Amino acid sequence: MDSRHFVAIRIRCCATRGVAHYEPSDLDRTVHFLRAYQSRLHARSSLVHWILIKRPAYRATQRVARQRISISLRSMELLKCTSTTADLTKLLSNCPVLESLVLISMKVSIGLKIRAPRLKMLIINGSFAYVQLEAPMLANAKILLRNSDTCCLGKNGGKSNLEEALGSLVHIEKLKMKEDFVKYLAKGCLPDHLPYMFNHLKKVSIKLNFHRFKEIRVACILFHNALNLQDLYILADPSTLTKEEDPSTFTSFWDTEASHGLVFNQLKTIFMEQYEACEPILAFVKLILGSAPLLEKMILRESTIYEEDENGNLTQITVDLDKSTKASTKAAIIFE
Repeated sequence: MDSRHFVAIRIRCCATRGVAHYEPSDLDRTVHFLRAYQSRLHARSSLVHWILIKRPAYRATQRVARQRISISLRSMELLKCTSTTADLTKLLSNCPVLESLVLISMKVSIGLKIRAPRLKMLIINGSFAYVQLEAPMLANAKILLRNSDTCCLGKNGGKSNLEEALGSLVHIEKLKMKEDFVKYLAKGCLPDHLPYMFNHLKKVSIKLNFHRFKEIRVACILFHNALNLQDLYILADPSTLTKEEDPSTFTSFWDTEASHGLVFNQLKTIFMEQYEACEPILAFVKLILGSAPLLEKMILRESTIYEEDENGNLTQITVDLDKSTKASTKAAIIFE
């Protein structure tokens, strides 16, 4: 093996007549191969990239976890695999220098627990009861949680979902939170603040329902801890208020946050998808405009909203934001 080259090991698991076999090589032989070369790979800092693609009939990660290997994998992709929480945790613990991890369409019983001290890049796309991350070196994370039927980790006095998922990410630079992930973070009791600051966090992408009080609290906690945020992308969840909810409650919430020192001193661009001219979103947009002295561009991709006038006709709701107070003289508001 020439350790100067990138080593790619692609394992495709499939089942024929109930008998598991592996292409292009047997999984056990692959594990033996990695074990045999682990010292050489580690010594010469070779990059090993492992892609495991599974078809539904075999628990591949469980087989690997029992091997008790310690290998120099730097990059791992698990695609459409089934595993228990314990087996996946054990597998990752056997890869102490892992830097990149991709989990796509994973089925993990109970929940997802990742302890990876050197992990720098993480992509998660799947359904999990809970997400616990201990990855202090993580710089780039994209987390797409598809299920809303999740558990609350803080029920018995433990850390909240928000703390367990994001509390240790002290070196995070780019964070994408998709689908139901913010909804998951908002479950249970929320802390007033996270234990660590996200001083390196410059780009955030978030799906946010401005009509759910706990979700906007999650966003506020994140913003308070990300003082160097430069680029913000928001997909506004189109859910509407219930009859019991008062929109002025959300407006006063953002006013309160502004009085408590929520500012966006380094923010340069904000892009909001499915923007609506409703009170909760307008209050947030005005907060951004009034507290972002370096803001250069605010792009609002509108979701057309109508209201009924006194004659029963539907008219489009529009708001002139150019009249709002701006902290930046260079801020351009662009509607798409």
